[in-house]
Amino acid sequence: MLIDTLVYLILLLFTLLSICGYGLIYNKKEISYFDNPFINIFAGLIILVPVSFIINLISSNVFINLFIFILGIFLYFIKYKKKNYFLYFLSVSLIFFSGLVISKTHEDFSVYHFQHINEISQNYIILGLANLDIRYTYASIFAYLQSLYKFPIFDFKTIFLPIFSIYISLIGYLFFNVIKKRKVFISAFFLVLLIIKFKRFSEFGYDYIGQFLLIYIFIEFIFDTKLNKRKFFDLIALFFLSILIKITNIYFLPVILIPLLYQIKNINLKQSIPITIPILSFLLIFSTNSFIKTGCLNYFLKVTCNINNDISWNVNYEEINQIKSNSKSWARGYFHQKNKNKIVNEDDYNKNLNWIPNWLVSHFKIKILDYLILLLILYFLINSLSFSKLKTRSNKSYSSLYITLIFSCLFWFYNFPQFRLGFASISILFFLIIDYFFKSNVKLKTKQFIVILAISIVYFNYSNFKRISEEFSRDDIYKFTNFPFFPSPNLSFKIKFSENIKYRVSTSNENFWRTCWNIKPICVNHDDKIKITKLNKNFKIEKIN
Repeated sequence: MLIDTLVYLILLLFTLLSICGYGLIYNKKEISYFDNPFINIFAGLIILVPVSFIINLISSNVFINLFIFILGIFLYFIKYKKKNYFLYFLSVSLIFFSGLVISKTHEDFSVYHFQHINEISQNYIILGLANLDIRYTYASIFAYLQSLYKFPIFDFKTIFLPIFSIYISLIGYLFFNVIKKRKVFISAFFLVLLIIKFKRFSEFGYDYIGQFLLIYIFIEFIFDTKLNKRKFFDLIALFFLSILIKITNIYFLPVILIPLLYQIKNINLKQSIPITIPILSFLLIFSTNSFIKTGCLNYFLKVTCNINNDISWNVNYEEINQIKSNSKSWARGYFHQKNKNKIVNEDDYNKNLNWIPNWLVSHFKIKILDYLILLLILYFLINSLSFSKLKTRSNKSYSSLYITLIFSCLFWFYNFPQFRLGFASISILFFLIIDYFFKSNVKLKTKQFIVILAISIVYFNYSNFKRISEEFSRDDIYKFTNFPFFPSPNLSFKIKFSENIKYRVSTSNENFWRTCWNIKPICVNHDDKIKITKLNKNFKIEKIN
């Protein structure tokens, strides 16, 4: 147990080094604004996410994964001349490691996230993957990066490392901003907020890491920033990367439009060509992934599905429409109505904003109102204890940011009003509104802030050590039996054959919902008949009516 824990900690450290290594290749000699070492982690994702998708299409196995991992570490030590940066990565790994040690995962991980990673990590492509589980249609492309963390011996035990790396890299980035006196107050505010509020890794999934990336984008590229062409390119690349992580992050587009429109009017056609690279890359990855899984070039648009009527693995589009409808109703609180006697038809519930009164009670009051109070308390705590006024102050206007953030929040509110799908815009807008009325102080009191930060870190670790202890005491499937890694339960399933190809079908499990979690591929998570055809080393899945 002790050796496994130490190895897991070392792997977390090496994950930061490896991703940073690719970030250094991406940034090359652009060090004028890359002096913050954690910026290279986000830059590394711009390379690794597309690479992970391409590798999955070509040939994926544990030894290729290990090679890519080690190559990144090698690039880090070759490229980084400031060796003391290793200590920063080591420090953040040690301080926040307890948050990574988890047995109780978020529900979607056991429902379909893990099995999606499992299915795409088998060194073959499955055409019609969504015919195994319709939720694979919209599963995050970040899963391809996680699939690179299937290593020899460890198998899938380390697939949480890239997700957790985004979280602690954002913390490290914000800390560096504070000590470098760069965008200091907003960085200090979000630094403490992230440590206190998002201490439970079990809640992360793909929703929150996409939001973390949006916060990084806002602070680094939009808030009090004059963009050069290079930074503008990075802004576009990271924004589209956030959409690949979670498609709902498109709600942040209004905030991106300000620097987008400003930059476009200042560059000629030739200079704008490089900016199209991340956009075209995004469209290509998204369309290819959608086509392989569903037969649609864009699963949001029915017209892109099976245009020539010759794609045998296409999904039944009514199923996609059904998950769209269910997702909207779920986000608006239809399935969480407090007064059961007032349940109405689902279509009527979603008409004319009828859903708002119930949403205010079932979601806003429980999930968002308390959070806004926390933001208010943190603002005044950090502002009054850790900062003091200067004799002269800057009177900057953020009117354009207010407008775009309001539009962003309205887009979120109407389409998918769940806190975890919009907390970035909510947090940023609320921060700017408070700051408008009360005016933050601007001179950092270093010692006082370090005390607040230390208390936050103690709270983070106390909460996680307490959680870990409780997870050892559980008597359900999430009991800590695989410390320090997440559980790998043996669930029941049926074995069937299609043209002599063996596959598995999930069944109801004791004390658990029906799922393919940790079942050897190929696993079908429904009772409809399917046909599996082998195409060289790849497979094609069709549903049979």
